[in-house]
Amino acid sequence: MVEAMVKLALRFVLFLTVIIITTSCGNLFSSKKGETIGHVSKKRVKVKQDIPVKSSRTKAISQYRKLVKEDPDNVNPEVLRRLGDLRMEETEDHLAEKV
Repeated sequence: MVEAMVKLALRFVLFLTVIIITTSCGNLFSSKKGETIGHVSKKRVKVKQDIPVKSSRTKAISQYRKLVKEDPDNVNPEVLRRLGDLRMEETEDHLAEKV
């Protein structure tokens, strides 16, 4: 019992030693001394505008059907749910056009 506790204590000390050494080495060889998270707010970031993508419900439905047809035994339930949602939207639009 005592031997097990001594082994555990030695492992813990070794673990702490490794952490301390790796942390101090990281700080010693850092190329940007003195920078903190506060320095990030002073940097300018360029954000590119996204290009709009044309989508069609019919194309999405055909792609989901293709995915289901490729491997029907291994279909993600989310794919089936999304396919059902698209079909419902398509039906609702069709019915709304008749009114």
